[in-house]
Amino acid sequence: MDWNEKRKKRKELRDKIKKLQKEINELRETVSDYQTCQSDINLEIVHWDIKYKTYTGLELYSPIWMKDKFEGQAAEELGQMIPEAVRELQMTANLMRNVSAGIRDQITMIEEYIEELAAKISELWDQLAALE
Repeated sequence: MDWNEKRKKRKELRDKIKKLQKEINELRETVSDYQTCQSDINLEIVHWDIKYKTYTGLELYSPIWMKDKFEGQAAEELGQMIPEAVRELQMTANLMRNVSAGIRDQITMIEEYIEELAAKISELWDQLAALE
């Protein structure tokens, strides 16, 4: 291989390395964004769990279920609204746990792909060094 062919091959290898490194950097930014999103979701899940425990631990929660314990239409409305609200809180928290797990899976797949790209970069550096 003459000097011009080697120079051309080195440039080609460096360009590939640069392109792969750029992709890795973009993927790392994506992972960071996903981790932020996952943290936000997990924080909301904690808030929902606290609200759930608060509502189910209220002294009023259990008596609302008992007939004739409270008087008036407001008590009946509360008796109908609180169980549904508590059920919705728990359902939403469970759905968001699934979303959080899905994000975690995506992060893992991206990190594995980053490792593959890093291995390719290492191979390209080895090829480049062999041309010297």
